[in-house]
Amino acid sequence: MHILISGGQMERVEGIFKALADSTRLRILNLLLREDACVCELGSALGLPQPLVSRHLACLRNAGLVLDHREGMRVRYSLILKGELGGALESLLRKAFSCGLIYQEDIHKWDHQRGYAWEPLQPREKRPDAST
Repeated sequence: MHILISGGQMERVEGIFKALADSTRLRILNLLLREDACVCELGSALGLPQPLVSRHLACLRNAGLVLDHREGMRVRYSLILKGELGGALESLLRKAFSCGLIYQEDIHKWDHQRGYAWEPLQPREKRPDAST
């Protein structure tokens, strides 16, 4: 598979790889592949302080990997992996996360906090309500 990238797009790709060059940001992306979340949810699942999670989310947002949107008093973050390049990146991330113990442990804790039964990392989709 060949993807031709223009000069402006190459700068974006460089920014993406810089954002991916941090283990905490990768752990955040792992959870956001699962579902949208706010800073407090991510911080709780990862055992990290909210200001640290916020700084990493800002980096991911600046790289064009996440989008923030307000829901009441909270700001929720979601992944924005679009187009051929986004699809390739999502596939790479899913493969890498499925091989890493820390990422699977994060997912296990994430699902446990939400009352979900633990399952291996699956494609991103709406999760069933834990009460049903």
